Amino acid sequence: MHTDFNFSKRLDLHRRINVLYYLNSDYKEEFGGELLLSLSPAKEEISSMKAIEPVFNRLVIFNTNDKTFHGHPLPHSFPQGVARTSLAVYYYSTKKPLSERNRLTTETTKYVPTKDDSIEAKDGSLKSRIGYHLRRWTPFG
Repeated sequence: MHTDFNFSKRLDLHRRINVLYYLNSDYKEEFGGELLLSLSPAKEEISSMKAIEPVFNRLVIFNTNDKTFHGHPLPHSFPQGVARTSLAVYYYSTKKPLSERNRLTTETTKYVPTKDDSIEAKDGSLKSRIGYHLRRWTPFG
């Protein structure tokens, strides 16, 4: 599970909204690959997260900030030759919304484990490892 970056230094813009449009016309439930949404993945069982199947012509729109956890922590079972396909579009604004002024501004994607999972935290920079542990074990995540 992860939160997306919500600021682009190169563009000097705040990423505000994610839009996913699914193009899987041959999708079957047994393929898996659902988009999972969670308020606190480290404290929530995967089975209790909101699951959105990637069915053809489905449009999913959600905010992008430091608390909008989403992802695909479970492996999918799409058969060989059947792709899990979507179109992703993002909305940016020049200013951070007032309601999020005291939220973290991040330029990188932040990954966190689910309650059922863990991420190998031995690799990466010291800053990344500290950030991982803060997100995993404190209310700051």
